[in-house]
Amino acid sequence: MGIRSAFLAGCAKTAFGLQEKQYQVKDEDIDVNGHFHNSNYLDVAFGVIPGFDENVNNFDNVLIEFKKEIMYEDEVHVYYKNEEGQDIVALKVNGKLNALLFLS
Repeated sequence: MGIRSAFLAGCAKTAFGLQEKQYQVKDEDIDVNGHFHNSNYLDVAFGVIPGFDENVNNFDNVLIEFKKEIMYEDEVHVYYKNEEGQDIVALKVNGKLNALLFLS
């Protein structure tokens, strides 16, 4: 099983090794199209990475796979895991995957 599929399986089960936080989408998080603003995906991801400090942590590679838009007042479940030196964050609403972030 690859990193991505193992991580997603873990998100479904909230397996050991995964950290989870919740984020309530606010009005200021929304862009002019009524969707969660793209920069907020990173902000939410940084909030779940243990010990993250924007003055210390730098990422050379950031990949965001957008699956489904996040909307105003959605309750986002944010899952984090580090696999082989790569930080992986999944954002889900109502049990459905909205975005995957890969940071290294």
